[in-house]
Formats: sequence, C-alpha cells, structure tokens
Amino acid sequence: MSDSEQKLREFLTTNPALHDGETIAVVAKGMPLGGIKKFAKDRSTMMVGGIVGALIAHSRDKKIVADDLATSMRNGVYLVATDRRLLLVAAGGMRGMPQEHLGSVERSRIQQVERGETRVSLVKMTTATFRLDDGSRLGFEFPKVDAKDADMLLRSFGV
Repeated sequence: MSDSEQKLREFLTTNPALHDGETIAVVAKGMPLGGIKKFAKDRSTMMVGGIVGALIAHSRDKKIVADDLATSMRNGVYLVATDRRLLLVAAGGMRGMPQEHLGSVERSRIQQVERGETRVSLVKMTTATFRLDDGSRLGFEFPKVDAKDADMLLRSFGV
C-alpha cells in the first residue's frame, strides 16, 4: 500500500465518502493539468477547463463549478479509483494531507481515459485525461515522485 493510499484510508475513516461495499483500487496524487507549470511560474489560481457540472458534490448534492474546484485543488488532489467511481479529494497543508472530498464521477460516466505526457523544464510528467459522457474532461498531471501511482491509476482504467 502506497503512502498516498494510507493517507486516504485514514482520511476516509473519519470523513466517509465511500458507498457501502465500495473498495479502493488505487490512489494517486496529482495536479490539475497545467497546474504545475502555473504553480512554478507564479503560484496563481489554476484553471480547470471543461468540467463545469462534471462532478457531483458529495455532501451538497449540487454541481461543482470550475472556479470552486480549481481553488480547492491548488495544493493538489488525490484521485481515488474505486471499483465504482473516481473520487477527488483535495490535498492541503505543507505535507499535502487529504483535506476535503470534492466530488466523484461514476465509472460508467467515464467514456475514455487518455495517457499523455507533458514537460516542466526538462522533467517529463505523466498526464491523465478523463472524458465523460457529457463531453466534459478532467485533466491531471503527476509529478515524477507520483508517476508510479499515476501508472497504476491509469492501468485501473485499462490504459
């Protein structure tokens, strides 16, 4: 079990987000696509395009808007692949501990998952883009230290 998965399991013990019988397959920590470059440049607010309405808030039963989601993910996000859903949990603080369950997407809504690659300076990073049934996209990039977890996440979706 990875360190990220252990942190999430502890978080989910006190902040239940899993449905009855739902199990965690993989956990990976990433940033919204393009977020690492922006963070490195000016630590400005990250934009998460094309996802308005893509996620259903766990406790509020309303749609999450892109600006709120971008703000919540400024310190990173844990992508939790379960046997039923993809959950997003905001990371925060200096150690990147799980802070808040942002929302989830049923696996049945994920039409396609794409593996990619981006560069920051001379460092290659794995990217993952989830295309949903409503045409929206969720894009993430994974720092080199989290590449192994990202690979396992992508494999859990057959990529």
